[in-house]
Amino acid sequence: MNFENMSAVLGEVSRLLMRAELSLDPIERATAIRRLKLIGEMLDAKLRVTETTVLAGATSRKVEAAAIRAALTTLAGELNTFAQAESQRSRRALQPAASELFLRSRIATS
Repeated sequence: MNFENMSAVLGEVSRLLMRAELSLDPIERATAIRRLKLIGEMLDAKLRVTETTVLAGATSRKVEAAAIRAALTTLAGELNTFAQAESQRSRRALQPAASELFLRSRIATS
């Protein structure tokens, strides 16, 4: 990945973020999140290579390293938000519905 096609990567990240956030299908959400994690791993590897070349004296790649670092930071924050949302969804799915709780309380007091 070159710095020039970073906008294509960011476009794909944006598309996947929207799919992960808006999709009602849990499989589609999980697939989008999994692909975002793979992109994050790819960006992390690219950052390590870029930082190595900067340390070797290629100062022209500092902007590229900064852009990758910013993308990784943002992506990590978004993935953390999705993980928290999925955790809340799971907890809600395990909790009985309010109407069920009401019926149980009515039966217990009868």
